[in-house]
Amino acid sequence: MAVFSAAVAAALWREGRGAAAGVALLAAAYFGLRVAGVIGRRRGGDDDGT
Repeated sequence: MAVFSAAVAAALWREGRGAAAGVALLAAAYFGLRVAGVIGRRRGGDDDGT
């Protein structure tokens, strides 16, 4: 999803749709952070009772 969002951001930027490209770029950053495990729920942690 991170790569797809980045590609969409690039396509929107080329079309001159800066605001939409910014939103897509933020989505790419969000998904990238989720994949890296920086944000989001962690599996097997202490907070889920396992």
